[in-house]
Amino acid sequence: MNQTIFDAGVNKLQKNAIEADAGIEQQQLEVELYKLTERINQLFFGILLAGEQLAQTEMLKKDIRLGLDKVKAAIANGTALKSSGDALDAEILKADQRAIELQSMSAAYISMLSYFINKPLDNDIVLERPASLVASQQINRPELILYEKEKMSIDVEDQLVKATNKPRFGLFLQGGMGRPALDMLKNDFDVYYIGGVRLNWSLSGLYTTKKDKALLHIKRNVVDLQQETFLFNTELTLKKQNADIIKLQRLIKSDDEIIKLRTRIKNTALAQLEYGVINSSDYLREVNTDDQAKQSRLLHETQLLLAQYDQQITTGKL
Repeated sequence: MNQTIFDAGVNKLQKNAIEADAGIEQQQLEVELYKLTERINQLFFGILLAGEQLAQTEMLKKDIRLGLDKVKAAIANGTALKSSGDALDAEILKADQRAIELQSMSAAYISMLSYFINKPLDNDIVLERPASLVASQQINRPELILYEKEKMSIDVEDQLVKATNKPRFGLFLQGGMGRPALDMLKNDFDVYYIGGVRLNWSLSGLYTTKKDKALLHIKRNVVDLQQETFLFNTELTLKKQNADIIKLQRLIKSDDEIIKLRTRIKNTALAQLEYGVINSSDYLREVNTDDQAKQSRLLHETQLLLAQYDQQITTGKL
C-alpha cells in the first residue's frame, strides 16, 4: 500500500490546468458567438431600412396619383393629352415593381434573421427603430477575457513545472507470508510486513526545466502580442467608425435642407401641373427628385444607427 503525503501540489495544479483549458474553450465559444452579433445587426437594420423604403415608395405613389388626378381632369377638359396620364400610370407601375423588390429583399433578410436567432418570424413583422447611442471608446470585448484566461493557464503550467521537480513524500506498507520470512535464521512459514516513508525525486526534470520555462515565456509573449494587436486593430476600427458617424450626421443635416427645398418645389410643380404650366414629365421629374432626397435621408439615417450599434459591438458594449 502506498499513500502520498506530500506531492508539492502537483495533483491540485493538474486539476487547475484542466479547469483552465476548459475555461479557454468556453471563452473561445463566447468569442465566436459574439462575432455573429455584427451579422445579426446588419440583418436587423436591413429589414428596418427595407420597411421604411417601402413606406416612402407608398408616399411616392401617392404624389404621382395626386398628379394623375390633375391630369385626368385636364384630359377630360381637353387641355391635356391622354399620353400624359399614361406616363404617370407607368410611373406608378415602376413604383409597384420597386415595392416588390423591397418586399422580396425584406423577406430574405427576415428568413436569415429567423435562422440566426432560431425563432420563427413573420414576413410582415414591424421592427421598432432603436434609439441613437452615445459613442463609447472603452473596449470590453470577450477576446480580452480569452487572453486573460490563456495567461492564467500559462501561469498554472509554470507552477506545474516547478512542482513537478520538487521531491515527493509518501508512506508505504508491504506485507506477505514466506519461508523464511524476514528472519533468515528461521526456516518456518511466517507473516511479515515492511512500512516506512518513501522519498521520490525525479532528477530528469531538472534538465528540462529551463527549456520548459523558455517555452512558457514564448507562449506568454505570443498571447501579449495577440492582445496588443487586437487592441490596436480595434482602436483603429473605432477611429474609422467615429469618422463615419460624424460624416453621416453631417449628411443627414444636409438631407433635411434638401428635402425642405425639394418638397417645396414638388408642391409648386403640382400646382403648375393643375394649371397647365408644366406637363406630366416635368412633374414626374420633381416628384422623383423629391423621392430620391427622402430615400437618401432614410439610407443615411439607417447607416448612422448601424454605425453607432456596430461601434457598440466593436467596444463590446452591446
